[in-house]
Amino acid sequence: APQQKDAKDLKPAVPVPECVKTTLSMIKEKATRGDAKNFKEKVLSKPDVQKATAQAKAVLAGWYVKAKEGLPLLTLKQYLALCEKQYLFSELTLGGGVCRFTVPQAKAAYGASAAAPNDGMTVDELIECVARCGVDKYKAVKAMTPAQAIKGLMQNMLGEAEEEEVVTRATYLAAPRW
Repeated sequence: APQQKDAKDLKPAVPVPECVKTTLSMIKEKATRGDAKNFKEKVLSKPDVQKATAQAKAVLAGWYVKAKEGLPLLTLKQYLALCEKQYLFSELTLGGGVCRFTVPQAKAAYGASAAAPNDGMTVDELIECVARCGVDKYKAVKAMTPAQAIKGLMQNMLGEAEEEEVVTRATYLAAPRW
């Protein structure tokens, strides 16, 4: 039978409300919030990301016109259908991490990017949405910068590169010949 410890050897009991406070503070410390303002300030403001989004806008402007099918704005339903058509929703283990992009992630990015999500999104909002989705999809690949992730998702959307190609290009280290 296991030996019981004397009461004097035990730590003092912590009341339940105090335990809950301590646990919540530990969780809060580690939690991150991916709200629109935070993304715009911390990611979209970087020079390399601005360059990537400018390139994305040049390429995706024509795509946007076709995608909205004559409507004034691109709707969530159209956006999700296009993502589905390009096989963007997936979960793959690449580059030492899981590249995951799901319908809920696409909906969250759409909602955070569009000024009026129920009405649709403009081409500028689409660019922000693509940026959010790219960063989200490739966030587990630590060697990829946000700009590389944005370019990667854009290439995925346009059918120019598969996820594996995107990760390989971003993480490939060339060794000089001897």
